[in-house]
Amino acid sequence: MKITLDLSQLIQADSNYYPAKGAYQRLLNKVVPPFIKTLLEHTQGNKSAAARIAGIDRATLNNKIKHYDIAIEQHINLATKGDV
Repeated sequence: MKITLDLSQLIQADSNYYPAKGAYQRLLNKVVPPFIKTLLEHTQGNKSAAARIAGIDRATLNNKIKHYDIAIEQHINLATKGDV
């Protein structure tokens, strides 16, 4: 997944304030959810593995999933040893 951001637009969104209020939070809101979704896709929904890759603990990952209301898709392999 590729994310393209106009950082100056994030900063200028509150042009009545200097420094811009909430620019950092707007940045996090744009970047963190797709990052977590990509981690979870990469790990097929395995939160422990996703947290390890991100360098955070599982509780922090769970908090971010809740905070950003991220839906988790878990992929379950239903194939058995005898299946082709």
